[in-house]
Amino acid sequence: MKAYYKDIWRTVKHNKKRFFSLMLITILGVTMLSGLRAACRDLRITADAFYDEQNLYDICVVSTLGLTDEDVQALAALAEIEKAEGTYSETVKVWIGEQNKSAQIKLISEEGINTPYVQEGQLPTKADEIAVTKNFLEVTGKQIGDTVVIDEEEETSKEEDSNEEVTPNFKVTEYTITGVVLDAANVNSQQEMMSFRSNSSADYTFFVLPEAVESDIYTAVYLTVKDSKDLQCYSDAYEKKIQGIVDKINTELKEEREQARYDAITGEALEELADAKAEADEEFAKADKEIADAKKELADARTELEDGKVELEDARKELADARAEIEKSKAELADGIKQLEAGQAELDQEREKLVQSENELASLAGMPGMDITAMQQQIEAGKAELDAAQATLDAKRQELKAGQAKLAKGEAELVEGEAKLADSEEELLSGETELLDGEAELKENEEKLEQERKDAYQEIADAEAEINDIEMTEWYIQDRSSISSYANIESDADCIESVGRAFPIIFFTVAILIGLTTITRMVEEERGLIGTYKALGFSDSEIRRKYLLYAGSASIIGGIIGDICGFIVLPKIIFVIFAVLYELPEYMYTFDAVYGIGGVVLFAG
Repeated sequence: MKAYYKDIWRTVKHNKKRFFSLMLITILGVTMLSGLRAACRDLRITADAFYDEQNLYDICVVSTLGLTDEDVQALAALAEIEKAEGTYSETVKVWIGEQNKSAQIKLISEEGINTPYVQEGQLPTKADEIAVTKNFLEVTGKQIGDTVVIDEEEETSKEEDSNEEVTPNFKVTEYTITGVVLDAANVNSQQEMMSFRSNSSADYTFFVLPEAVESDIYTAVYLTVKDSKDLQCYSDAYEKKIQGIVDKINTELKEEREQARYDAITGEALEELADAKAEADEEFAKADKEIADAKKELADARTELEDGKVELEDARKELADARAEIEKSKAELADGIKQLEAGQAELDQEREKLVQSENELASLAGMPGMDITAMQQQIEAGKAELDAAQATLDAKRQELKAGQAKLAKGEAELVEGEAKLADSEEELLSGETELLDGEAELKENEEKLEQERKDAYQEIADAEAEINDIEMTEWYIQDRSSISSYANIESDADCIESVGRAFPIIFFTVAILIGLTTITRMVEEERGLIGTYKALGFSDSEIRRKYLLYAGSASIIGGIIGDICGFIVLPKIIFVIFAVLYELPEYMYTFDAVYGIGGVVLFAG
């Protein structure tokens, strides 16, 4: 029997090429059978371990109208939920040189959900600190300790493409970088050539503390499920467990919470609208009263102005009558002066005649026999008459002087009255101008008020229409498959596994053909040796066992080497590719006994 096994060893030595070719095809076959699947399995296990370590959410709930603390409490009350936490996320602007880039700011969970993986430095501990991703530092050249300035936008992140109301206000716009992190919900490579694999609309991802944000509305609620970490996240059992909870949320909570949020939004909006309408009514009523008061004041002013015009016209008429009376008095006074002057002239002529008579009488007085007594008496009587006439003229002259003084005073009063009339006319004209300006201004203000009233009530009507147009709240309950990198890992693993199912079949077929060809040729070449075995008393099964041991030993050795290559070497090579696609910190190597032993048995058999 010792010679029998020595002959088998001799056969192996003399047919090394055939032995190694059979072993090589087995190595390749087992490597492809176990290695491709092992690499995919290791990728899933590595990702699962990373997700468990960073406590990635199992379920994410987003809403078209945002979420509230009441929603979080309702979700947390489910028996299957381990933790429920509301979170905020907003896309902001970041200036890099002269380029405007976008960054999605997320909050670091107080419950430890979706904890970012720290690659360098540490997570923020203050409201003015921030953690950034590696690609941001690579592009900007910044380092830990540098500052980042954000410019808040009026929009929400794509993850919560829900509602314009969901707009968290950041208390701080300038942050100090404390660490470099990897987003647990996005392990896709951030290299530009791999950007097509990401579903994020933002260029970068930042993390800040909840203290940096002011908002009573959440953009999402993250849920972790009890005992979910005990299951491999890409397994059917995990997916079935999560889907059951998603279905429960859909049936027990979704409709009720959607209606509650819709009622809160519309009710609050309608209440604010009613308050705005009441305030507008009050303001416009006040404005209408002011307009009415202004109209009354202008009407009173118009009446007063018209009365002033009548009084002015009466005064003008009185002045005209006074002017006519003065002119008449002037004429009468002029006639009196003329008569006075004529009487004085006549009186002077008579006085001259009387003087001449006295002179003649004086010349006759020396003449004898002349009796001048009668003549003297007559002259004295003439003098007396002239003196009386002179006194009458003097009295008349005094009367005329008094009339002239009175007329001068009346004329002065008339001039003063005319001046006052002119001032009154100017004042009346100014008042009418002011009144017209006031009426024009009132009309303009009235038109402006009506336009403002129309605009305000139109705005209220538009707001009411917008409220009525608000669509019913819609909850979107998503599992991890909504995460781009999570789905990419599953997709990539499935694609490689589909290749891994085809290649072993080819290698197995080739191995069968090579094995049959090798053994057939060896049997043909060793016919004489086989005859010698029979002559020595070896049975057919013993002779057949020699060749089976030859082929089996090549297959077993090749299978063992193939397992080593399949569970270590090939995954290590594939992990180089995965390292380009993903930013997982490290990859785990595992051994699948079914495929490892089964592959050896399959090819050895």
